[in-house]
Parts: sequence; structure tokens; C-alpha cells
Amino acid sequence: MNLPKQKVLSWNSVERLIDRLVPSFDVEFESMVVITRGGIVPGGMLAEALNLTTVPVSYTHLRAHETVLDLVCRLLLE
Repeated sequence: MNLPKQKVLSWNSVERLIDRLVPSFDVEFESMVVITRGGIVPGGMLAEALNLTTVPVSYTHLRAHETVLDLVCRLLLE
């Protein structure tokens, strides 16, 4: 699997993306799980925009041989 090139976003860009994303949800969320590889703040910003006060978080990293799909499977199994 070829991973897309990384993009660096400003905090203002992240806020604008969240402001566009939140109104697109058709339901209200009671909780959210954040899985991050080093960028937990955007998850917190989204939780705040959704008025969520408790957000379980998992921090992990890709092992040398893993793809993103391997990571998701590993997290579900751990």
C-alpha cells in the first residue's frame, strides 16, 4: 500500500476543516475514540467542537514493516 504524501497544516486550517466537518454529521455523538500517531490535538479540537467531554485515546506508531491497515488490525486485537 502506498501512503499519501504528508501535508503540514496550520492550526487555522485544522479549525476550518473541523468547522466544515461538524455540520455534515447527521447524528449527535455521545463519545469518540481518538487513535493517533503523534497528533492528538486535532482529535481534541474535534471533540471540543462536538461538546464531548470524555475521549478515550490510543497513541501508537507504525512498526517498520506495517501499513496503516496493519496498524488498525493490531489496535483492534490488542
